[in-house]
Amino acid sequence: MSFFASLQKIDRRILYLILAAVVAFALIRPLGLPIKINKETQQTYDFINALPDGSTVVLLLDYDPSAMPELHTNALAIGKHLFSKHMKVIGVTMWQTGTGMLNLFFDTMKKEFPDLQYGVDYINLGYKPGGQVWAEKATVDFAAACAGVDVTGQPMSSFPITQNIQTSKDTALWIDLAAGNPGIEELVKTVGAKGTPIIGGVTAVSITTQLPLLQAGQLKGLQMGMRGAAEYEKLVDRPGNATSGMDAQSLTHVLLVLFILLGNIGYLASKQSGAKR
Repeated sequence: MSFFASLQKIDRRILYLILAAVVAFALIRPLGLPIKINKETQQTYDFINALPDGSTVVLLLDYDPSAMPELHTNALAIGKHLFSKHMKVIGVTMWQTGTGMLNLFFDTMKKEFPDLQYGVDYINLGYKPGGQVWAEKATVDFAAACAGVDVTGQPMSSFPITQNIQTSKDTALWIDLAAGNPGIEELVKTVGAKGTPIIGGVTAVSITTQLPLLQAGQLKGLQMGMRGAAEYEKLVDRPGNATSGMDAQSLTHVLLVLFILLGNIGYLASKQSGAKR
């Protein structure tokens, strides 16, 4: 069997093994491949960076574990930026699964910033049902909208971070990383309509549905999937899982193109060789 003929008969399990090895290598040893910063990510970074240090920010994690590669990576990258500027972060979610995401987020941030104090620098309010109705209530009485307690049932009035928050206007920014509804659109119609800036973050499949909000000025920035997270990691100079994930994705694409080229070269060469005979 000629070399070109053998290219068409490679056991597909070998190809899968090569692919798995390349992905594992990129995840374990990120290459830091060049990545261009999109204007949407730059807008997010610039807006947060322009906020005064110590500002109060509401962070909503409206997604479940299936969206973590695209949205939790964004949460971590943005969180590092927020806490590096000594922002006060109020964590809350309109999704039942979001409470676990908030717990993971704050646990990671506490490792990155050991001096953070619960109730002073950050607080986890957990899941708040109601969607748009909850968001509308938060514009007139934030504590009442949140039932007046944090995720552990402790009164919000006992924590310095929430003592002076009467309505959504008493915060500098709301950030919603959402995998669906309720999510960004509910905030735009309520919190945003009352004048509080909003930044959104979505999975790749939802980008086109949220871009019009950014273009209309209803969002101050938009984080777009894992790539957006990798770009933000670059902006804050803190490479993380998104950077390694994009490395793995890029190498996978290159490898697939190489497989296709080799297969076609083998096919054409074998066909030409057969014609000569």
